[in-house]
Amino acid sequence: MYTTELAVVLRAENYRENDRMLTLFTRESGRVEALARGCRKIGGSLSAVSEPFSCAEVQLYRNKNRITVTQCAPKENFYEIREDFEAFACGSFLLSVCEKCVVPESPERKLFALLVNCLFALKKKADPVDTALFFMLRLLSHLGQDIELSHCIHCGNAETTAIDFEAGGASCKNCSGVPFGPDFIKLLRYMKASGVKSIIDTVFGADKASAFQFIGHALDISQIGRPKSYDFFMKLLSN
Repeated sequence: MYTTELAVVLRAENYRENDRMLTLFTRESGRVEALARGCRKIGGSLSAVSEPFSCAEVQLYRNKNRITVTQCAPKENFYEIREDFEAFACGSFLLSVCEKCVVPESPERKLFALLVNCLFALKKKADPVDTALFFMLRLLSHLGQDIELSHCIHCGNAETTAIDFEAGGASCKNCSGVPFGPDFIKLLRYMKASGVKSIIDTVFGADKASAFQFIGHALDISQIGRPKSYDFFMKLLSN
């Protein structure tokens, strides 16, 4: 069976002499493991879909044992991300998170759009920490684990200085939670209410230590876990 799907390459591993096994995030089918034959050949017809970050319309052939990429029409290679070390670290983190949380052969159109929009933001030189923080806020909502930020989730106090990740909301100084400070909570509220275009147009200036602490806890409660790309991204941007 042949299908045509819009895909982002999450992972590419060499296979035999000229091929690669691709982990794709497709808008129509979620995570797909597919073989791209001859994509490593110079000038090969599938070279546009042989690298992580590549976005292309792909034709997939499904048989009982394997899925194969038979054709591709490139849409965006996000070359600018590859040329910027910090953007590359952030983008690699986003790809890793999607690889862990996207279910095989299950459409995730909203998450696909979130990933592509964040990659375009990085291409346009958006701040990598702001982009990752925005992505994780939206991902938690997508996974049904939205963080309530308008008031203390325990007592209703409007002045919040911490987040209780287990309870799923902000907390005040009198209640339990991981301390972040009122300014960071306000930034999260503003970011949560903003559209994806705001990442490009606005420098939120999130405190890096607080941002990575939030992202780490978000990865934990979502049961995604902390991929190696998170550690690399955090160490690089924390220096």
